[in-house]
Amino acid sequence: MRIHVTYTGGTIGMVDSPNGLVPGADLRGWLYSLIAGTELEGRVSLTELEPLIDSSNATPESWQAIIDDLRAHREEADSFVVLHGTDTMSYSSAALSYALVGFDRPVVFTGAQYPLGDVGSDAAGNVAGALRAAASGRAKGVSLFFGHHLLAGNRVTKTSSWSFEGFASPSVPPLARTGAPWRWYATDEVVSPTAGPEPAASGAAASGGTASGFSPSGSTASGTQASGATVSGAKASLLEAAQAPADGVGCARGAEEHDWRDPAPYTRHDVVVLDLAPGISSSRLEALLTPRPEAVLLRAYGVGNVPAAEPGLAEVLERTIADGVPVVVASQCHQAQVFLGHYEAGDAIARAGAVGAGDMTLEAVYSKIVFLLSQGLRGNDLATWIGRPIAGELTLPTFQ
Repeated sequence: MRIHVTYTGGTIGMVDSPNGLVPGADLRGWLYSLIAGTELEGRVSLTELEPLIDSSNATPESWQAIIDDLRAHREEADSFVVLHGTDTMSYSSAALSYALVGFDRPVVFTGAQYPLGDVGSDAAGNVAGALRAAASGRAKGVSLFFGHHLLAGNRVTKTSSWSFEGFASPSVPPLARTGAPWRWYATDEVVSPTAGPEPAASGAAASGGTASGFSPSGSTASGTQASGATVSGAKASLLEAAQAPADGVGCARGAEEHDWRDPAPYTRHDVVVLDLAPGISSSRLEALLTPRPEAVLLRAYGVGNVPAAEPGLAEVLERTIADGVPVVVASQCHQAQVFLGHYEAGDAIARAGAVGAGDMTLEAVYSKIVFLLSQGLRGNDLATWIGRPIAGELTLPTFQ
């Protein structure tokens, strides 16, 4: 097993300076010391991107630099690990999941809350865990290892600035949990680079197992039990729909067919992210959307509700959409499934043409919008693709 590591910067390799922490640690020497005497010695290569950055400075061009490095080393490695700052790591892991459909090499992101040179740092544990996941033969697509869990890369969000379990996937169970041995919770049929993991029902057991049929029991990040299960009935229909573009080619209803296996590079785009708060006025919203951006990501309440009783507010969004700007509605809730029109408070913007983000995280839907814009999609064509899975980033809803 050959593993290539792409080092982008972040806390893991930082040292003290008069102006605070900055990149500067000998990460290469530290990494090779970490794997010395193990089965990976001599099998790990490393690229240090230039410049190394604090991930707060990451842009879509930074995502593309990682992608370019992975593609440059594809024939030299069987799997990849990306060392990244924690602040925007979940944006990058989601972004790479869209751009690497059909890449056929697992990519595992990780980082650290403390620099590698600090006593008690989580750096060694996280890097060792990411390397183990990459070498396992079970990781698929893009994932993120942190603390004791391997999580789907486009289902994850940062939940803590200090905890060693600083990331979670609120809508789906983890892919694996460390231990002796590791516990792998999902089958290849349910977790794939395209379909992604199936969400566990609230308060119910999460389906699990591995490609070999081993179905260990254990606690997921949310405390529910994982056990072996087969996919049948309505779940099979959902899975079939979610896996439709499994070869990297798909066509959303009303949208052109696109082949995501050879995407255009990421470029920066004007995407406005707005959080609603009680008391927002239509005049303020209009001012925030003037001049018009390329797309709007509106973080609404609950299942996609907006203050529809506020005079003129829904009309602002309607005019924005009429001007050719897609409006994507996500939830401010940590765990949610957006259903526009479920309440009257969300019906007006649904009728105006806004589209819901389903159960996507902020990071997944934002990077998806930028990905689609980078592919040249605009307006209704882009909006239609928001509800269509590209790399397992959302769950197609079922209605009981």
